[in-house]
Amino acid sequence: VAEQAASGEEPGSPWLDAAAFIRAVAALLAGDQPGSVPLPYASHMAALLDTSAPISPPLDAKQAALEKLRLAEIELQQGMWKVAVVHAQEAFVELPGPLEKAHALKIQADALYMLQDDHGASVKYDTARKLFETYGDIAAAAEVQVQIAYIERNVGRFEDCIASFRRASDYYRQMGPEYREAVAHLDAEIETVVARTMVE
Repeated sequence: VAEQAASGEEPGSPWLDAAAFIRAVAALLAGDQPGSVPLPYASHMAALLDTSAPISPPLDAKQAALEKLRLAEIELQQGMWKVAVVHAQEAFVELPGPLEKAHALKIQADALYMLQDDHGASVKYDTARKLFETYGDIAAAAEVQVQIAYIERNVGRFEDCIASFRRASDYYRQMGPEYREAVAHLDAEIETVVARTMVE
């Protein structure tokens, strides 16, 4: 993970600091001396080295995977997209439930989108959408379908984009009249894309 975080980064990049911290934690977990860590992570390392802190009971496999998923969410919010992809993938593999797996896929897709990997993001979003739809989380399926539509629009796949916006609109219609605004917004998006295709 540390090597992935540091890959292709310039000196002074916060990713290099994150990679150094990850290496120090790995050394600590292996029973070795962690060495020095970059200043932004010094308090985190101090907390890990604090032997007076209470030891929590070990997490079961599902709890550990959910913690990894929460970590990926935080990394996504903090712009640590490469690491978020890795942790979300690990959580996806370890999580037992299909909705949790769908959520892990969505986090991966969000991070890949931020890394400008439209194809990778689209594939992950579509798989997540299918899981959300199959297992009854229609709101999440609608949200993911909108993201797919935006990617399709960005890469010039306008017919697919229109179909995706329509599918998302159908999801919102299924959820009831309180989603009229969302449906109206998507209808406006469809009109915009249709007008754009007529110009081109």
